[in-house]
Amino acid sequence: MADGLNEARALRITEIMTEFQSLQRRIAEYAPNPSPEEYFEEGYEVLRQCRAEAQAVLVVPYPVDLSQVPNGSGDAEKRQLQRIILDASARRFQSKKIYLRAVAAIKWSNARNTTLQSGKPLQQQTVLLQQANTNLRTVSRDPFPWILMRSN
Repeated sequence: MADGLNEARALRITEIMTEFQSLQRRIAEYAPNPSPEEYFEEGYEVLRQCRAEAQAVLVVPYPVDLSQVPNGSGDAEKRQLQRIILDASARRFQSKKIYLRAVAAIKWSNARNTTLQSGKPLQQQTVLLQQANTNLRTVSRDPFPWILMRSN
């Protein structure tokens, strides 16, 4: 039996997809132009990887189950909306992880550019560059560290 919440589910889908679209747009905006010497630096590789992963999330089709097409009954519509919410939430979560990694790579790039404004790295600048690399690796490994803390 339908529970009368299908309109609320449809609205929730709209909210989730709007946030997903916003994340995808932000990721697509990150297009660094490193010099040929810097092209294979860690942060720029992460940014290219984030863009590719974001595109991959967009390409995966929604798993349509033609046997479950709503026929006007509230229960069938409810089940379909629940499946769409689940799929949209998973895609948004994947995009959020990608976005956080891209932001870390942009911060890495900004820190690197600020540190290297004077040209080649000096001894004291090397420490700052290593710190930026460490921060990037930490976020790239786990952009949601608090999730693990909550489950313990």
